[in-house]
Amino acid sequence: MGYLGTWGNFNIFVSNNVAHSNEVTMSSVAAADTLTINGVTITFASTPAAAGECKPTLAALKGMINGVMASAGDYVEFDAADRAKLLAVNAKAIDDGTDVTIVTAGHVDYAQSGVTLGGEVAHCWAGQYGCTDMVIQKDVAVQKNKEPKKTGYNYLCWTLYGIKTFTEGAKRCIDVLVA
Repeated sequence: MGYLGTWGNFNIFVSNNVAHSNEVTMSSVAAADTLTINGVTITFASTPAAAGECKPTLAALKGMINGVMASAGDYVEFDAADRAKLLAVNAKAIDDGTDVTIVTAGHVDYAQSGVTLGGEVAHCWAGQYGCTDMVIQKDVAVQKNKEPKKTGYNYLCWTLYGIKTFTEGAKRCIDVLVA
């Protein structure tokens, strides 16, 4: 959304796309429990048979959310509408060996039955100007196209760029966790 104003010596910027995370305690998950992320319901089952069903294991839940089959029979893929809802918030699952952390772009609603969640945490960012750099990944290229049925050419200029926080810049910024 952009620049909001100043507070003290700080310039405040607002974004609707701040990363949020929520930890699922896997030791609390059992068959017939449910977890809903952004309107998409995951039902845990010993033997998954219907769309959106998943074994109550770390690998199965991570694979289901990320859309990568951990092993045959771990889960049954979502229907296209539910997969689109997860993609819309860029949902991904990260495991730490015992639990699964679900990371989304922006706030999403969670609901659960029998599943223990750690509580949603917003990962706000604070730093000095210049700690994140715009990086050109491909230099400027010019493409010359002949215009059909006309004299002359069309010139198309393009480049590829992204953002990156290098080691030096990382020392000048912090991840502010807001519960």
